Amino acid sequence: MLHIGQVTIPASGKVALSTQRTPCFEVTVQKNSANGIRVGDSTVTATTGIAVAASNAVPGPFTMRPSGGGLLLDLSTIYVFGTAGDLVDFSYIK
Repeated sequence: MLHIGQVTIPASGKVALSTQRTPCFEVTVQKNSANGIRVGDSTVTATTGIAVAASNAVPGPFTMRPSGGGLLLDLSTIYVFGTAGDLVDFSYIK
């Protein structure tokens, strides 16, 4: 089943997509404002992680899938880094 969510980048610049363990089969992250973001694990910074362009920019959203049968992603281990106050939209399949 498809679910959607949204997080706000805090003053620290980094936030997890969920505060709780949330296993899923696929995650798509998209920027919701004029600034780009970085996606990665808890070590993501302004210069590390996967760059995702601002909304309506090319390339578009970033989609992740587990590599291998039976594996799952966990929203609580996926972080975004960006400009404080900006919104990040995401969708995931449980």
